[in-house]
Amino acid sequence: MGYCVTIKHSTATIPNKNRDEVLQIWKDLNKPENDHLKRGGAYRDGKKHTAWYSWMPANYHETVESVEDVLTELGFETELGPFDEVLICNYDSKRGQEELFFKRVAHLMTGQIQWEGEAGGTWVWHLGNKDTVTLD
Repeated sequence: MGYCVTIKHSTATIPNKNRDEVLQIWKDLNKPENDHLKRGGAYRDGKKHTAWYSWMPANYHETVESVEDVLTELGFETELGPFDEVLICNYDSKRGQEELFFKRVAHLMTGQIQWEGEAGGTWVWHLGNKDTVTLD
């Protein structure tokens, strides 16, 4: 069970010059000190012994090689722009923890994403300058 959301329009971009930094931030997000942020997990004897982000493999940091790989794991569709920038094109799935991933790198991105939820609600993520980023 989950709440389904769809991108209605996106101009969100990860500039080519920021791709390596974004990838490293997203890989570092999977370090054990961030386990408290992870909503998924496996339990043994009533205690969580493996944690992961919603809908993501527990070891994604070992398998992904690009920001496109991470975005695919999160459920996004991307395209490569004319200057090797990553364009966020589509998302049509259950809501996971994509907002957490974007909050960590929003200052390294440009554009916006217009969302619509299954109940008809809409919201926009404004990306860009670290001081003005809003994901509402």
